[in-house]
Amino acid sequence: MPGIKALWICSWYPNRMAKLGGNFVKRHAESAMVFTDIAVLHAVGDPSVKKGYDVDLAYEPFLTIRVYYAVTKNPILKVFRIFNAYRIGNSLLNEKWGKPHILHLHVLYPAGVFAWYLHWLEKYPFVVTEHRGGYIHREGSYHGFFMKLFTKLTVRKAAAILAISEYFACAMKGHGLINPYYAVVPNVVDTNLFTPLTGAKESADIFRFLHVSMFDDSIKNIGRILRSIAKLSKRRTDFILNIIGDGYDRQKLITLASELNILDSYVFFQGIKKHDEVASAMRESSDAFILFSNMESQSCVILEAMACGLPIIATETGGINERVTEETGILLEIGDEEGLVEAMNFMIDNIAKYDPSVIRQKIVEKCSVEAVGLAISDVYQEVLTNKKH
Repeated sequence: MPGIKALWICSWYPNRMAKLGGNFVKRHAESAMVFTDIAVLHAVGDPSVKKGYDVDLAYEPFLTIRVYYAVTKNPILKVFRIFNAYRIGNSLLNEKWGKPHILHLHVLYPAGVFAWYLHWLEKYPFVVTEHRGGYIHREGSYHGFFMKLFTKLTVRKAAAILAISEYFACAMKGHGLINPYYAVVPNVVDTNLFTPLTGAKESADIFRFLHVSMFDDSIKNIGRILRSIAKLSKRRTDFILNIIGDGYDRQKLITLASELNILDSYVFFQGIKKHDEVASAMRESSDAFILFSNMESQSCVILEAMACGLPIIATETGGINERVTEETGILLEIGDEEGLVEAMNFMIDNIAKYDPSVIRQKIVEKCSVEAVGLAISDVYQEVLTNKKH
């Protein structure tokens, strides 16, 4: 079915207050546009908007309309403003782009309210990609009678549910979010940017581990990584750990590294880097990647590291075990510091057993721009062909 037009209605999306917010949704959009004509509609509260609405139209390179509304603490007024913002944006979108064949809702609430309205008004079928991690976190945010009722009804009515991993799909189903058509469409990796080093990597005197994250220690467990590095440093001295990122636990972690006597000797905090700089660090100055999280949905940074051919040491949480196998790395139980020490020690001595080209191919096959775009297009084709709505 050529010429499919899909309107993406996004609860999360990069905007002027959060330039990286929902950037994984944008990467999905950039994949989908390879095979489908898409437009994006996003509404978000902005403290600088005192009344009315501020509409921003851009081509990125697909038509993207962001509508900013005045922030309010009144829940009823907030829902009204959100709905009206999407309505205003949709009116402009119809004028500039025309009407879609299918709706694609990203993150069920709050954008799902408007998706429901368009589905009722225009009879468009809609599919859902949910990114909210609250379904899988042990102390997740999926709670409240009205939230659960709304999500259950929306998932049941959707033509298809796209989950970023099998694990995530099972977690949603475990909350009673039932739909006969679940499809796994993973997060996207720019495999043209995240590539292995051309030719043989220069042999280094020391082994270089890398960790990349926003510094939320309750989730990313960076403190345990530091303690494991300190333990390993008592056994051998031929390694370092570079850490890229920032966040509200940054100073606490730097202080801990200093107290463990590993700061600027075994552990080096690199600060925030741009996307292309992270790719360069993975490609040119890293031998293996570590993510020791307490919880994940599906880690984009692990996929990027694998696209660069790096073997992975990670905890078995979220959908990580669907990508990291014995062939591509080592999986650990959550919080297993001794296991992390042994895994790092093993990795240093056995790096030759991991083939960068094999590691990369696992990502190219499932997570490249083309692979994800085709997977999304296939869902649209099936929904529209079989009238699943």
